[in-house]
Amino acid sequence: MSDPPAESREGGPNALAEYTAAQESAHHHDSLIWTTTALIWAGNFVLLGFIVNAVSSGQAGLFVPLASILGLVLTVGVWRIVSVWNRVKNVKYKRCQELEPHLRMWQHRDVEATYPRGEMRLWYSFVSLAFLIAWLVFFVCGVCHWARP
Repeated sequence: MSDPPAESREGGPNALAEYTAAQESAHHHDSLIWTTTALIWAGNFVLLGFIVNAVSSGQAGLFVPLASILGLVLTVGVWRIVSVWNRVKNVKYKRCQELEPHLRMWQHRDVEATYPRGEMRLWYSFVSLAFLIAWLVFFVCGVCHWARP
């Protein structure tokens, strides 16, 4: 596939419309990322609560390892989905940055000077890793407890 003509890369007469569409798409994907994350992380906390309740009432049985597997799948799944959506969002914001000089705008070009690149990804990964560790601990403890004679 060949590169688009220079007029297309610079935006041409439709630069403002393209800029607006790219920005709206980036905002949409950012909303998807945080809404999906909030729902899955909240679901993880609810699932952890069920596990703690089952363990404290002596009714854990096979529930703990199975629920832990579900928690692991949800955590890894949302981490992967967010990774893909984040790449789409970044492509859209990059396009906005490319068009801004032609539109005499600075909306997205000075963001990296204020917010270090990758900082939110680091915190997101830290929280996701904490969930994974918790799920692995519950899984191992659940299997050990369930397999005990």
